[in-house]
Amino acid sequence: MNQTGTGSPKVRLPDFSPAIYRFIPAILLASVLPFVLLSFFVQPAADDFSFSAEARESGLLEFQGYWYRNTGGRYISNLLIGLNPLVFGWITGYKILPVITIVFTFAASSFFFQSFVTDKPLRTMLPLIVTVLYLWGMPDITMGIFWMTGVLTYQWSLIAALLFFACGMHFVKAKTKTGKVLFFFMTLLLALAVQGFNETTAVIVLALTVIQVLVSYQNNKGAFFFRVLMLMILFFCTWFSFSAVGNLSRAEHYPERHRLLYSAVFSAAQSGRFILKWISGIPFIILTILLTPAGFALAEKKRNVINPWIIAAFSVTVIFTLFFIVYWNTGLLGQYRTVNVIYFFFIGSWGAFVFSLICLLKNKYGISCPVYSRASIYALLTALSLSILCQGNTVRAYSDLFSGKGYRYDKEIRERFYKLRRCKHEGKNTCELPILENRPQTLFFSDIHKDYHHWTNAAVSEYFGVDSIMAKSP
Repeated sequence: MNQTGTGSPKVRLPDFSPAIYRFIPAILLASVLPFVLLSFFVQPAADDFSFSAEARESGLLEFQGYWYRNTGGRYISNLLIGLNPLVFGWITGYKILPVITIVFTFAASSFFFQSFVTDKPLRTMLPLIVTVLYLWGMPDITMGIFWMTGVLTYQWSLIAALLFFACGMHFVKAKTKTGKVLFFFMTLLLALAVQGFNETTAVIVLALTVIQVLVSYQNNKGAFFFRVLMLMILFFCTWFSFSAVGNLSRAEHYPERHRLLYSAVFSAAQSGRFILKWISGIPFIILTILLTPAGFALAEKKRNVINPWIIAAFSVTVIFTLFFIVYWNTGLLGQYRTVNVIYFFFIGSWGAFVFSLICLLKNKYGISCPVYSRASIYALLTALSLSILCQGNTVRAYSDLFSGKGYRYDKEIRERFYKLRRCKHEGKNTCELPILENRPQTLFFSDIHKDYHHWTNAAVSEYFGVDSIMAKSP
């Protein structure tokens, strides 16, 4: 293992590390590329139209107040939706949003890892790995990256959570007064914001902050009062969001809610189902093997690490709780945008568990770092390439690109928008539009219906200013 100077060992992979540091980023970048290219063909759907029309007509403040009183207390995601590009008729901004989201996810992950990882190549590779694993295995890629309402409510909450924890760690480590003040106020602002996106992320942030308070009480008394202050702010913001009158109005749409045994059983079943699915993913297994030497190098400097079985129990408990909240409040799992957030939490939990296990094996049982042959490492890299590029959301994204379905879908929607503007200009009472023939797996969210009373039809007609619209067979 390479070492520099007389201090702590620099975290490096074994002698074949140059191959890994060149090859893995190339694989990961190739797996991100199709999602970036598909952004050119993304189009708004369903709630995107209704929220944008209401925000445009009522104004931002009235829009915020209405949604807090009638649909829930997600004060930050409602704010972002009230300022989304469609409110200003900027469709190009809508298409840019997925790229911004992917870049922000990587940047926030990078800032997070910079707060405790010292090796520069590893500091670059880890956030790329997190971003790619998330894109590859996200349960619903459409809602997670390409559907604006889901992106601003859920994915941007994860970005805010990463920044919150990163700024908190940078505050604790800051050596200068300027650095302390800067990171304190950044953490404070993010604490006020992060609980206002959605309930799932709010619970995760609360749970992890409680752990930070307990750990700092044991190991870092200087950070304890800072952590407690942030926890108090988080509790207040969570109360403000969860106690919104609109939550009661939204709950009335779910008559099957509040069934204790049913919620517990299905939450346990879904927790087991998804954990087994995620943990058996080939990219997870291979990347764990490849990064094990880096874990052993980091373990040289870590003595006070939480027991891996405590991490595992905590993670499973949080995942169960998150599923339980969904089932308790709605009676069904429904759409998977909440599961996207749980999956992101799982990625971090898995990394923490593996690293803690390595520390236990090395520091308590004296187990040495495994040594890989050059042939085995290249075999693993080949398997990693095939598993990422030929499975999961990545292969579906490439399929939508190479088949031309993404392009044709975008073309159909643009033609539909042209017809809607003509209907408005000509003053037609009902605008008939052909049902979409192209429905790419990664981009398509929903379409209009033959019943012009359907809420999706009403949302589109409201946004474009026509009396009513109705789908017809092409």
